[in-house]
Amino acid sequence: MLVRTCQSNIHVAQAARTQAFIAGKLLGVRRQIIEEPGYIGQELKVELKQGETLVLEKLATFYTSRDHAISECSLEARQAMTHSGRFEVVLARSDRLRAMNFFAEALQSDTSDIQQGTTAEGVHLGAMAGSVDLIQRVSTGIEVRGNLLHLNPELPKEMKRLDLRIRYRRHSLDLRLTRDSLTIRGRDGAAAPISLCIDNKVYKFVSGTTRTFRLNDKEAAEKNEENR
Repeated sequence: MLVRTCQSNIHVAQAARTQAFIAGKLLGVRRQIIEEPGYIGQELKVELKQGETLVLEKLATFYTSRDHAISECSLEARQAMTHSGRFEVVLARSDRLRAMNFFAEALQSDTSDIQQGTTAEGVHLGAMAGSVDLIQRVSTGIEVRGNLLHLNPELPKEMKRLDLRIRYRRHSLDLRLTRDSLTIRGRDGAAAPISLCIDNKVYKFVSGTTRTFRLNDKEAAEKNEENR
C-alpha cells in the first residue's frame, strides 16, 4: 500500500504478511480477498485436527520517502517484508535485552526436562535448534537484502563472545562478535568479492581475507570509514 500526505507530499509505504503455523510448521492456506468500499481483507481457510493449536502471524513494514539510504519506499517495504523472519525474530531485534531472558527461558524447557522424559527422547531438538538460530541471528542482526549481507551486531550483556560460521554466495565466513568488535574471516580463496553492510555502511569483502570492524563508538566509526 502506498499513500501520500497532502501538505508535506511525503510518500508512505506499507507491506504486510499474514502466515499460519501449526507446531511451528508453515501452512499453505487457502486465501480469499474480501474487498468492500473503504475496506479490504483476507479470509483464510485452514483445516485443524482436534487438539491442534493454530498460530496466525501478521507482520507489517513501514517506510517513507524521507527515510535515509533508500531509493523507493514501496520497494524497500516489500524487500524488508520478504527478508524478515518469524515474529519472534522481529520482536527480539526490537528489544534485544529482553530477548536474552526469553532465550534462557526457552532453553530451560530442555535442560530442566519440564515434560518429564521427553528430553531424552529428543523431541526438543527442533525447539533447541530454533533457539540457537534465534540468538545467532538476533545478536548479529544478520539478514540478506538485495545484493548486501547486512550485519547489525549487538551482543547481549550476558554474553562475552559469539562465534559462528555462515555460508553466503560461495563464501565460508567465520564471524567472531565481542562487545566492541566484529571480526569476519573468509575461509575460501576463490569466491568472488561480496558487499557487506555493517551498521548501515557498505564495505567490500574479498575472499580469503580477515577484517575487523570496531563497534559502538565514534572513533570506531571513523576507523571503519578509512578501511572501506
